[in-house]
Amino acid sequence: MGHLSPYLSKATEVEEVLEHPFLELMKNVNPFMNSLELKEVTDLHQELTGNAYWYIISNGAGKPVELWILPPDKMRIVPSKEEFISGYAYTGMTGDINFTIQQVTHFRFTSPTSPYYGMSPLSAITHAYNLNENMNRYENALFTNMARPDGVLETDDFLETEDFKKLKKEWKAVYGRVKNAGKTAVLDMGVKYKPVSFPPRELAFLAGRKTTKEEIANAFGQSLALYDKDANRANADNATYMHMRDTISPRHRRMEQKLNEQIIIRYDPRLFCAFDNCIPEDEKFKHEVRVANTDKIITRNEARQEIGREDVEGGDTLYQEGTLIPLGETPENEIEAISQRIALKVKEKLNV
Repeated sequence: MGHLSPYLSKATEVEEVLEHPFLELMKNVNPFMNSLELKEVTDLHQELTGNAYWYIISNGAGKPVELWILPPDKMRIVPSKEEFISGYAYTGMTGDINFTIQQVTHFRFTSPTSPYYGMSPLSAITHAYNLNENMNRYENALFTNMARPDGVLETDDFLETEDFKKLKKEWKAVYGRVKNAGKTAVLDMGVKYKPVSFPPRELAFLAGRKTTKEEIANAFGQSLALYDKDANRANADNATYMHMRDTISPRHRRMEQKLNEQIIIRYDPRLFCAFDNCIPEDEKFKHEVRVANTDKIITRNEARQEIGREDVEGGDTLYQEGTLIPLGETPENEIEAISQRIALKVKEKLNV
């Protein structure tokens, strides 16, 4: 909860708001887009370009009523000497459309080279992406010819240019491409078929597939264990944990801070929003700490309140560690205290 300390430190009491125009806005983004689509496209734009832009339509009172995605490849930031950014410009078919800084919310990944524009993970692994594309083209070319040229045609006679072109064209039409694999060749007199094959080193690049795949996945905060069919449950769970902790959670923090700074504040400066914790192990750890501290540091009812359960009778007592004696009780009351404690446990077991 450290990322929310600027808001929590100023509050004497925090109350969850379940109905509010901001929540309706995030649910009903605009007439043609829902909340999930808005978040998906926003994330997609950031992952590929490092930048995402929302156009905010406000009512007469200055409250946002619609959100629209602006394509990042058509957006341009207008710098200002006095205000750093004076606005935004959208390059359309008929020219530029100008927006004020109040009309646009700019989400961006951090860039080491620009104070205005973000840098995407894709930018960091351009060479790996290009290598992967070249591998795809090479493989496609090979498989178009059945993955390798199976052989060559030889003849001791001299072929005229027209005869050569004709032979090549007819061979390709009848035996070329994957769909013609396995057909029996009938050759003219003097033409011989000589099988050939690639040495293993010619296809050694396939071993680099895994390295390239891993480099691309790591750039986007993912592990190959998320895709490995041979990964066991422990490896998959650990990969999921790391992905949520190191990739998804920081993205949540980045977006919620931008929403708090530029959108929700327009309704009420006391409001703030936050994503639910996406790291499952954190919740498990909290539960283990809660169980270990119950009846010692926090009462049973305090522990129940943390998970939204109702209080139980006798659940407001702290006990001396290692005993069933309530804190502050004298030894003379030990037997009675133990009896009451046992009775309470039996009552809870029987759920009465």
